[in-house]
Amino acid sequence: MGLQIWCPVIADAPYQRVLDVSVVAPQSWRMTRESEFGNVMFYGECAGPVGAPLSFTISYVIKRLPIAGTLDPSRARSLQTTQLFARTLGLEQYVDVDERTRVLARHVAGDEMNPLSQARRIYDYVTGTMSYNAAEQSWKGSTEHALVCSVGNRNDIHALFVSLCRSIGIPARFVLGQALEAPISGEEACDLCGYHCWAEFLSPGSVGFRRMHRARASMTSTCCSAISN
Repeated sequence: MGLQIWCPVIADAPYQRVLDVSVVAPQSWRMTRESEFGNVMFYGECAGPVGAPLSFTISYVIKRLPIAGTLDPSRARSLQTTQLFARTLGLEQYVDVDERTRVLARHVAGDEMNPLSQARRIYDYVTGTMSYNAAEQSWKGSTEHALVCSVGNRNDIHALFVSLCRSIGIPARFVLGQALEAPISGEEACDLCGYHCWAEFLSPGSVGFRRMHRARASMTSTCCSAISN
């Protein structure tokens, strides 16, 4: 039996440019593109039994750009063409958009009609009611888990934020990324330390999609390279 390996590849994004990519792999490999979102994937395969550990390295030269733009509610406006953002307004397998989330989103937003201010209220609600604990996560990024347990990892917290934004007509999405910071001095690097994720919501007329970053309790930028949407 052979071995097949897939790995997401960091790509160009509005605030980053991939200047160079190099791959070192002991087996044959190629770059592919998955069909749903168009994300670039590394694909490698090794025929026959694998009797020893295999490793591959993908090295990048990336230019990160500052995330410009001020969160100014006076410039925000309601979304006019919802069809263009249907993917970021509907439900997903574990991200609910239903009567329960709509009622909760309307309650959280209250009498606020400005979409940027609504997103701020949703952010404050989510970060105020959810506790971060990776040991009590859903392993799915689940709205249901977030609502029932009020605890989880970043995936669960962001799932609730995305659900509530979508439930009130604000496009929102989950983004997976790779942290660029080196290991803390005196600590060893690990295989998963660079993994990171965040949520983004759309603010038409203001700054486009904006990051909601629970780990640092801010609606701002992070030192990460986006891999996929």
